[in-house]
Amino acid sequence: MRKTFFIRNAKSACIHLLCAGLLFTIGCKKAEDEPKTNKEEINPPAAITTKESSSAGLINESSAIEVKEVIPADNYPGLRTAGAATYIHFGDRTSCTWNPNICNNSFVVWPGYIQSTGGDDWGYAWMSNGPGTAFLPHNTGEHYHIGGLFDPANEPNPKATSMFGSDWFAFYMQRSGTGRINFDLTQINVTGVPITLWFKAANGGWYYWASLPKGRWNLPGATNIQELHIRAASGLANDKWSIDDILVKAL
Repeated sequence: MRKTFFIRNAKSACIHLLCAGLLFTIGCKKAEDEPKTNKEEINPPAAITTKESSSAGLINESSAIEVKEVIPADNYPGLRTAGAATYIHFGDRTSCTWNPNICNNSFVVWPGYIQSTGGDDWGYAWMSNGPGTAFLPHNTGEHYHIGGLFDPANEPNPKATSMFGSDWFAFYMQRSGTGRINFDLTQINVTGVPITLWFKAANGGWYYWASLPKGRWNLPGATNIQELHIRAASGLANDKWSIDDILVKAL
């Protein structure tokens, strides 16, 4: 059974690490600090609580480490295995079965980009109004784009891109015959402006990285979660976000 352990403040995090006899090459991170980008970091610290919010539960800024290299997972339907970690890579043309727009003009409208992750498990990439809100319903007129799926000859690496940086991308997982399920979120590739990434833990608490710059990131601590939400860190309409390779594992 996986457990996500969150330390309630920077001071208690230091005490906990000393008592446990663990040595880290970095100090305790203040809540207002930017996410760490130390590529040599091996054991990232637990998340640090920044404040309480009566409307959204606990809000925490977690640590993240940039990775040097990643070996892509097999994303061909015949090679997928139930429960295996799989990249939501935005290049699965079977999603056009449910959303033909993607392969006709790159527009992603409701119900969004849908990708099998093995067995009876599916990832749903759509939109919301941000953390603590429901996913947008049908006929809202909202949409994002997938560059590359419509024209792979010119764009061989599909990725999700926003219309506006203030648009919230949202993702959850579902199992046929079961409904929504929890999952692990372990990696994301930020290919444009810095993003803010929020996720809802199994206990209902909300946690976030305030600003993940361009690069491929490991996301320690985002295990056994219910959903995630992403927008441009600035929240500005002109800062269009662009993301790829969201590594998830159904639970």
